[in-house]
Amino acid sequence: MAYKINKTDGSLLAEVVDSTVDQVACDLTLVGKNVAGYGEFLNENFVKLLENFASTSEPNNPIMGQIWFDSAQNRLKVYDGNGFRIGSGPIVSGTQPLNIVQGDLWIDSAENQLFFYDGTDLQLAGPIYKDSQGLSGFTVESIYDSAGSLRTVVYLWVAQTLLGIFSKYTFDFQPKVAIPGFTGVIKPGFNAGNLAGMKFHVRSTSSDALVNTLGQIKTAEDFMTTSGNTNTSGTITISNPLPLRLGPSQNYEITADVSSFRVTSNNTGQDYAIRIKNSGGITKDAITIKSLTERVGIFQPNPQYTLDIAGSLRASSAFKLPTYTTGDRDAKTSENGELIYNSTVNRVQAYANNVWVDLH
Repeated sequence: MAYKINKTDGSLLAEVVDSTVDQVACDLTLVGKNVAGYGEFLNENFVKLLENFASTSEPNNPIMGQIWFDSAQNRLKVYDGNGFRIGSGPIVSGTQPLNIVQGDLWIDSAENQLFFYDGTDLQLAGPIYKDSQGLSGFTVESIYDSAGSLRTVVYLWVAQTLLGIFSKYTFDFQPKVAIPGFTGVIKPGFNAGNLAGMKFHVRSTSSDALVNTLGQIKTAEDFMTTSGNTNTSGTITISNPLPLRLGPSQNYEITADVSSFRVTSNNTGQDYAIRIKNSGGITKDAITIKSLTERVGIFQPNPQYTLDIAGSLRASSAFKLPTYTTGDRDAKTSENGELIYNSTVNRVQAYANNVWVDLH
């Protein structure tokens, strides 16, 4: 009568016919009734169980719960129905394991990183960088200063390159031993390394100072404000043809080129004035230009002539009078006090009491 071999859960593993053995249902030899020399099979089964099927290759016919000692890795593994997994300790592999359960640890031997499985995803425990990326992130270091005192600092790395050092000390100190990738003293806060072109490409809400291309430090006091009163002790140079626009609507311009300097108003009918304060502290317009009448007044705010001077006139060299012939003179409209040179009679003449009078 055949033996029916059942597993712990009651399911049938194999049915062994009389006088036969079964060596495929599992990794033990199942012995049927009336098998000659069954003692050898029985003893070998005990030995396999004692050594947990120790071998460099996994058993051929495992069943769930079977324990195998992997002599190639010196690890004890258990069969979970899909494959042999490490019974204790992390899984070490260059590729992500497939048959993992919640709580498993995996060491990625290709990138030297440790992961844990939370039941849904593999989570990185550390380090944060892959071995192929090179040292990246923060490391906490203890270094000695030049006086022999131990200081705790934080290094910032990217791809094996030291970007800088953080220090919490309120004073500067010189490292006792030179730090590769860094020179100089370590100051409070962040200290940049020797990486060429090292900058923070972000917007800053405030800064103590700026450094120009010559390495000169410029503080806020070195700049002129655009939103309030400002002044400078230096020279302002504006190198373009239209250096200044003035007024809320920018209708007033100061322009300059190699041929001329101009002050221009783009508002129709707007007058131009140069204002002074005299010795008595009184403010008045020294020169007034009326745009609509095209007249200029000197200390005359409302000029009545093309040039209207409120005061005396002196010419340090020749004073030129307009030249007329007698006929041209009589054809023009004149005012009392007007002076001309009459080329017909070669005389300087003045208009008085509505007639022209020779001046000798």
